[in-house]
Amino acid sequence: MAAALSVQQLMKKTPDSMTAELVIWGNLAALALIFSIVFGAYHLTLWMVLGSVLVTFPILYFVILQRILKGAMAARIYGVIGLLSAAGLYFQW
Repeated sequence: MAAALSVQQLMKKTPDSMTAELVIWGNLAALALIFSIVFGAYHLTLWMVLGSVLVTFPILYFVILQRILKGAMAARIYGVIGLLSAAGLYFQW
């Protein structure tokens, strides 16, 4: 989700600097988020995913991470972290 939000902010600020790589990172991160929601629904542990999205994520992203990382590097780092977590979910499935 953080990668998708970072790419969205870049698109609003500087649409000329958008590359296909950044769009791909944002889309892959959004797919990882959808994958985690499906995983939670399938295993009847949707409360963990929703708790993360509604409570933990806003605090971490908007208060801390957005001030530390900005721009294209943030989208890349968040995208890699999102794909690693999706891989972990896949192996847990």
